[in-house]
Amino acid sequence: MQDRISSENDDELGLGDNLLLQIQNLANGNQVSKNDVKKISSQIFPFNTKIFVYWQFYGSYATQTLKGDASVDIHFGDNKIDFEEYTQSLLDLAQNDEQSRQDFVENLKATKANEAIKFSGSTKNLGDYEKFSFSYYCGSCSGRGLVRCNNCGGRGNVGCSSCGGSGRSNCFACGGTGSVLSYRQVYQNGEYVSQSYYATCYSCGGSGLQTCGSCYGSGSLRCNSCRGSGEVTCQKCSGYGIFTDVRTVSIMAKSSANIKTSSKKYANEFDEFAQSAGMELLSEKIPFELVEFNNYSSDIELCVYEGNSHFSELQYQILDKTYLGVGFANPPYAFIKSKFFDDLFADEIECLEKIGLDGKITKREAYSFFNKYASQSVLDKSMKLIASIRRDKNEELGYAVRQSCDDYISDESALRLSAMMKGVLDRISPVYSGLIWGLGGAIFAIFALILTELNLESSFSRTPFSAIFQSAFGVFVLSLVLGLVFYTLSSLSTLLKRRKIPKEYRQKMRNKDPFKKMAICGVFAWIVGGIYGYFASQNPTLRLENRVENFVLEQIEISEKFIKDYEICEKFKTLNCTNEILPVKNSEISPSYEQKVIFIQQTLRQNGYNVAIDGKFGKKTINACTKFLGKSFNSIDEIYDEMLRRNEGK
Repeated sequence: MQDRISSENDDELGLGDNLLLQIQNLANGNQVSKNDVKKISSQIFPFNTKIFVYWQFYGSYATQTLKGDASVDIHFGDNKIDFEEYTQSLLDLAQNDEQSRQDFVENLKATKANEAIKFSGSTKNLGDYEKFSFSYYCGSCSGRGLVRCNNCGGRGNVGCSSCGGSGRSNCFACGGTGSVLSYRQVYQNGEYVSQSYYATCYSCGGSGLQTCGSCYGSGSLRCNSCRGSGEVTCQKCSGYGIFTDVRTVSIMAKSSANIKTSSKKYANEFDEFAQSAGMELLSEKIPFELVEFNNYSSDIELCVYEGNSHFSELQYQILDKTYLGVGFANPPYAFIKSKFFDDLFADEIECLEKIGLDGKITKREAYSFFNKYASQSVLDKSMKLIASIRRDKNEELGYAVRQSCDDYISDESALRLSAMMKGVLDRISPVYSGLIWGLGGAIFAIFALILTELNLESSFSRTPFSAIFQSAFGVFVLSLVLGLVFYTLSSLSTLLKRRKIPKEYRQKMRNKDPFKKMAICGVFAWIVGGIYGYFASQNPTLRLENRVENFVLEQIEISEKFIKDYEICEKFKTLNCTNEILPVKNSEISPSYEQKVIFIQQTLRQNGYNVAIDGKFGKKTINACTKFLGKSFNSIDEIYDEMLRRNEGK
């Protein structure tokens, strides 16, 4: 047979017709039918190809580091130099191990050529030498197995958190004030009445302090981490103090392959294709035989395989446009493919890009595209493949379209089509509910902000690190709880939305993406809440807790004010009945105990102290009085008189 067959009739093997049938089946139903794909001419070209497989022999080692003494039979103690020298000697031996090489070569020769070619490009382990080892001390503990305790710094004890290391804590009876509220009976206006006053605390003798009940006055506690020893087990070596490196040297054979083809046409194109596709494909399509086996160098063996087949060239026409296809072997496997799908889908690509110029596609447009083009086999297959493999919103999936089109489409067109298909699928087969996650993110951010602010404003001044940790942990737990709720709601909503879409077009749900965004919003809210909470801890007037409580109390006061003022005015005419309760002045009737307390509480509230106006002289009111007046008083009357004096002096 001549190298080139010059006419269509000379294709006596029918390779061109076979290649034409493959293209017709692929194009059918995608804007054209089988009859629209017409043959113009076909020719075949015989070719000879040789595959050169180089097997290189070398040594390789793997080291396993074990804790403790795990020495093997060949052990070098702690002598690393001898250990490394022995490793190198085995590596050199593996490169020139005649017995291992001979066994491998004989086995390779006995293997059928096409089976042997499949192994080209692979690496094989021909055997391992006996394991050997050496030991060395742990660098963290210097071989002791113990390291200094980080919790106590090696001291064996830590400062008492209850008293701050002073050994003394606030008295439980007086709360650290040194005095307690007491009552006594006094004779007044012909009767005995109960009078309150501040007495020296019986528990602390007026100092406001007592011996700490946790450390019993020592100011420190035994460290729980090291149990008082100052040292803990070394985590790096788990307390063994030494490591053992166990090494294995292996005899390896690595292959590489080159191809050289001889033919009148397409030899270079075929070599480039074969080198990219891999030798396994050639071994499945072309019969080969081993024609040469020799020692290429001291560490390389060369195998040469030879095979013969035909190139089939096909000129064909689709809708008045001419294309070229070239295949090899019988039946032909195409390796030169004209990108005819670029022309067939040109209108679709242009139409879709016009629709999505703003980067979005409406739901109506998405369903229109889906219903119009899903019946086309290639586009249908592409959308199904994208739906099944897509894992990320911005994932590039042009290769899915190329695979569906069997590479009869350019990379650019495949990428543009895949981008539009992703937009269509996101509309007809959403992966999460944006509305639910949007509302959920807003709710989470608000709760995270308030939780953090309230925690820091109340605790930062006393225990800053604990307040920060508690707020962060609280936001973390809140994100998990709300995330689970919104994850469930989003999944149910998404399933409901795409229930009418066939399963093949349903994308994998990606609720993790909006959850990550929600978490970022939570972190931002935590930072903002933390900053505000810090300033609120330094300035009580900024406290959110006070603002909320004041607002509630103000609303209660507004609703009760006129009733209270009316009742008081009926009994004490010296009180202002419009908007405010004022102290009694120059009246024959003295204000009651309750009204004195109300006046005191109003004065405190006007000066920024967070106390309720309820007529009850409780602990919160007592502490606020002490802070406001700068000292303690023995009775309600003294406090009332002092505040009255200060108000009159303004």
